[in-house]
Amino acid sequence: MNNEANGGLHGLDNEPLYDLTLIEAAGKSDMDFLSRTIDMIIQIMPHDLEELKLVAVAGDIRSVGKAAHKMKSSIGLLGITSLTETIKQLEFIDESDPHLLESLVSRMDLVIMKVVAQLEELRRQYYP
Repeated sequence: MNNEANGGLHGLDNEPLYDLTLIEAAGKSDMDFLSRTIDMIIQIMPHDLEELKLVAVAGDIRSVGKAAHKMKSSIGLLGITSLTETIKQLEFIDESDPHLLESLVSRMDLVIMKVVAQLEELRRQYYP
C-alpha cells in the first residue's frame, strides 16, 4: 500500500512529519529564534487543534472553516505536507458529509499530535 493511500503516514513513525526549512531561513539559523519558535508552535498547535475539534463536534461548519484557516499558516510554515489537502478540505467543507468532517478532524488530530511530540523531542535534544 502506498503512503498516500494510508493518509500519507504509513511507515513514518520515526520520520519527522514537519520541515523546519522555512523557520530556519526566517531566523537565519539563529538557535535562539528556532528555540522560541518551536516553543510557540508546541503551545499554539494543540490549542488550535482543540478549538477545531470543539467546533466540529458542535457541528458549527462555519467555525470549522475559520479554525482550519487559522491553522493553515502554521501547517505551511512547518512544512506539514501530509496535511495540505486536509486543511484545504476543512477550510471549505460543507454540511453535506458529517463523516468526511469527522475523518478530516481525526486526521488533523493524529498528525498534529505526532508533530507536536516530534517537536518536543527535538526541543529536548537540540534546544535545551
